[in-house]
Amino acid sequence: MAWTVWDRWTITGNITLRELLDWLKEKGLNAYSISCGTSLLYNSMFPRHKERLDKKVVDVAREVAKVEVPPYRRHLDIVVACEDDDDNDVDIPLVSIYFRGSSSSKKIEIRTEMEAWIIRVVYFIVFSFLVSARFGSSAPYSEEAVATAIYLLFSRRKKDNTVKPWATGLSGQLKKAFVTGVPSLERAELEAACEGFINVVGILPECTLYKGTLSSGVEIAVLSTSVNSAQQWSAQSEEQFRNKISVLSKVNHKNFMNLLGYCACDEPFTRMMVFEYTPCGSLFEHLHIREAEHLDWKTRLRIIMGVAYCLEHMSQLDPPSLLPTNLSTSCIYLTEDYAAKIADIEFWKDDNKHDAASSRETQISQESVVYKFGILLLEVISGRRPISEDDRLLVLWASSYLDGKRPLSAMADRTLVRSSSAAPEKDVAALCDVVRQCVRPEAGKRAISMGEVATLVREVAGLSPEQAAPRENPLWWAELEIASSETG
Repeated sequence: MAWTVWDRWTITGNITLRELLDWLKEKGLNAYSISCGTSLLYNSMFPRHKERLDKKVVDVAREVAKVEVPPYRRHLDIVVACEDDDDNDVDIPLVSIYFRGSSSSKKIEIRTEMEAWIIRVVYFIVFSFLVSARFGSSAPYSEEAVATAIYLLFSRRKKDNTVKPWATGLSGQLKKAFVTGVPSLERAELEAACEGFINVVGILPECTLYKGTLSSGVEIAVLSTSVNSAQQWSAQSEEQFRNKISVLSKVNHKNFMNLLGYCACDEPFTRMMVFEYTPCGSLFEHLHIREAEHLDWKTRLRIIMGVAYCLEHMSQLDPPSLLPTNLSTSCIYLTEDYAAKIADIEFWKDDNKHDAASSRETQISQESVVYKFGILLLEVISGRRPISEDDRLLVLWASSYLDGKRPLSAMADRTLVRSSSAAPEKDVAALCDVVRQCVRPEAGKRAISMGEVATLVREVAGLSPEQAAPRENPLWWAELEIASSETG
């Protein structure tokens, strides 16, 4: 490949990753994809695929520049996918981006990987000398000093309890949340948890998403409106905000990104909602983005089983208070053990109107969710996007398989076929039968309920609600901590 390692560059951190990719092409590197070795780009919870390359470099660097991490660890490893002279795909560990200065810094430094290791060696020597002096050893570098230096340089300790916004006053509120309602939180508490609101993990047209950390180490997601003054916040907006909190508080399911609290104050103007945080990205990313970790068949079965159980629970609320209208793999996020969590969804709102029109709307909503779950099943089985690059709908592409004109085994995701975790033909056939019952074009024939869908999927997956739920759920960690502290 006609490419050599470059010397150090200093670039403006305000350029996007897409612009950085174009800049690399101008330097002679035939690059077509850029990813982050720390997985923050494709494993972050909120950014969608289309927004991934539109993130500014300095914002990505800030995500890994945690306050408690020493300066030499504040870097972002970049991997560039490109083609060599023979048109073969090659992944090059290109550079490390070091974030320098305060959180308001406008520049970053880019250094070669070799230079990054030289820096580590220098720090190793310095730390070894300092620790050796601390132990009072007569040798220039004692064994204790070397061991301690290695630990300081290369260990990845979990975050200590350095952020303590909710150390007092909130535990009792959170424990009562599912009994008396959703707790109202102080802005100062959330600001401390989000380290001054610098941990931005997503920006949407009407809101900003932050990542925060409780004193126990439990991670949270904070959704804040982009409106920054009461004059711009209408009475209707306030009513919708309150209604959404009321609606979300009625869902308490382990496969749903549960609401933990909200913040409403006028000085400074604040409207926020606090949710659980899921660290492993969206299902869409794992199915369709090359850099993300691909999911084996058992994991996919567990994910769709968790989604089915959650939707069944939501459809059985009396009266049905909410149902997702934009159900897709983009709003299903994965926990550390790759269990599903439905999130970032809009809802059909029940205004307690029991007339014929309201009843019909609820029926249509439930049928729509069943239909979209069928599309989601197709996406998980095939690994294909709901709408392809040539604007072809997935359901139309799959029709020849579902109608028996082509073998069902041929529609399975190619990454599964190439791996040791191929999808069993009987599983594919059984799930395709569920798909047929979900996506029939005539609305009158789509009479199957989410409860029936969940039963059919369980016959294939063989997983109980407990097995499909996250094994370590942050919400239950928090409740356990609260119960322990109150007992003590």
